Amino acid sequence: MSLRAISLALGLSITTVSRALADYSDVARDTKERVRAEAERIGYQPNQFARRLQKGKSDGIAFVIPGGPTEFEDPAFTQVIAGIGARLAETNYDLIVLAAEPGEAEARVYQRLVDGRRCDGVVLARARKDDPRPKFLERRGLPAVWFGPPHEEGSHASVDIDQAATFGRATERLLRLGHRRIALIAPPEELSIQAPRVAGYEQAVRAAGLTPRTVHASMLTEPAGFDAASALLDGRDPPTAIICATDTVAVGAYRGARRRGLAIGSDISIIGFGDYPTAHGLEPALTTLRFPAREMVRRTVEILIEQIETGEASPVRELWKAELLVRASDGPPP
Repeated sequence: MSLRAISLALGLSITTVSRALADYSDVARDTKERVRAEAERIGYQPNQFARRLQKGKSDGIAFVIPGGPTEFEDPAFTQVIAGIGARLAETNYDLIVLAAEPGEAEARVYQRLVDGRRCDGVVLARARKDDPRPKFLERRGLPAVWFGPPHEEGSHASVDIDQAATFGRATERLLRLGHRRIALIAPPEELSIQAPRVAGYEQAVRAAGLTPRTVHASMLTEPAGFDAASALLDGRDPPTAIICATDTVAVGAYRGARRRGLAIGSDISIIGFGDYPTAHGLEPALTTLRFPAREMVRRTVEILIEQIETGEASPVRELWKAELLVRASDGPPP
């Protein structure tokens, strides 16, 4: 069934039928009602692609995973994709998920999204220092909201946890347990999550009159966690407790500790971040920091859709709380 069939049945031009179905104000109300009734009678389905072009919208929200196709396995990004998809299922927007290594490949992906009008807005994640994405999107007028800390204050709206307070809380727990040699396996230095997490940890350590021990993971992966934990445990005066940038990094730290004959929870305490499904099977159970990922992603999408539909953007920053889940991987020092 087509617009032509409705046009012939009602004795109207195809243009009038099209504009009536699109609810243009220059078409009389009774004409719109007649067109819609006939369209329903014959089972007419509009060409959504053509209507999107007509509106100048794609009805798409894009999420480009920074780091390439292998990052689809990262539980942090799995949570983001699931959260965006669940929220968009309640709307008329579609989710576009791509992956690209930071650099030229990533720039080409964003260029295609913008030039091809493939999306109306972007959810950004894992900000980097000197990140080119926000300025590019701002120049091209494409709305974007950060899930996590922005690359710099005031660039775009963001939904994040209080990173410094969260890692300070984990450090204070270990101090209360009696630990005096506490180390942090921090995110890579180029990521914006690195600075506030290190700041929260170091502030708590220094407040106790102790010296911080920070090692930066090369990546937020299990092998990187193993390497970082090994470097700490093989050094002089090794730590009795390690706070890890993510649960995935903590899995590697478990392996590094066991390789050296250490019992986790008694010889060495380990705390993770994320409460990822991949860490749920660890033995002993991992003490970790959990944040309401799904709810935060929903809020991120809601802010983005509001910006798309109103045409107004403000760099509002929402900070949510993380919860410390005490399990069996930490305890008093040996």
